[in-house]
Amino acid sequence: MDSIRAVIELARRRGFLFAEEIADRVLIPGYGPLGTAMKRTISSEWWQSVVGVNRNIFGIDSTILQNSSNEPVTAHSQLRSELMTGLFRLMPCVGHSLHRHGLPFGVAQIGKVFRPEESLGPISLYETDAMTLIYFCSPEHANRTLSHWERNRLQWWKQCGYNKGLFSVVDRSYDEMHLVPVNRRAIVYSFPWGESDIEQIVHFDHKSLEHIQPDIKAAVRSDSGPHCICLTSTIDKAFLTILVDGYQETQRFTRSGALLQQKVYPKCSPIQHSDYCCDR
Repeated sequence: MDSIRAVIELARRRGFLFAEEIADRVLIPGYGPLGTAMKRTISSEWWQSVVGVNRNIFGIDSTILQNSSNEPVTAHSQLRSELMTGLFRLMPCVGHSLHRHGLPFGVAQIGKVFRPEESLGPISLYETDAMTLIYFCSPEHANRTLSHWERNRLQWWKQCGYNKGLFSVVDRSYDEMHLVPVNRRAIVYSFPWGESDIEQIVHFDHKSLEHIQPDIKAAVRSDSGPHCICLTSTIDKAFLTILVDGYQETQRFTRSGALLQQKVYPKCSPIQHSDYCCDR
């Protein structure tokens, strides 16, 4: 865990973020000028890769207040912990305007979520910006669509870092923590403390979808019952993954110790079209 603390400390000194440590957990209460610019770049790159290059994927915006049931939003609502539920609940409203495109099509959103238990190694991520796509397809094309998005997302992550071999896809289908039986994949990165999930890819069949949104079949105008591929990650996980990936301790020594170097791949650099690099 010392290596991630070294990354955080260098990033703090260079204006990427603010950080504090409480009870062996690292908290990030905010981001500096470089960090804010880098997060905006990550958001833009994700949006372009999912919405910008696909004519059948559309951006929508669900409310940050949500109920735990399908009842209307009331004063007893809670802050959302994910975007997927809000996107599904909007489908009866927006699905009719999109039905002319037919299957497949998708809707995407980037927005604030609150997850008290969310973390990446020793770093707590209570408040974060989620990036989510739900992509509807026909049952006969579901497996092919799942494979397509696995390749697409893995390629995107590899394009964000220097160490391509540290990114991979793993099967999470047999995770007993999830009650709904679905095909579940994860993009993982090999951090110094071990592999951690950085993006979820979930395949819901029509029965699972009806459990989440009972009128989903009518909403997307599918007689056979649609399947859905859901992608979700967070800007903060991407931000930290890219920082860790670009961190180096060189063999050169200065008066204050080993030379520490933080690089950011051009795709996600806070300085547009440039390979960002800073030393201690």
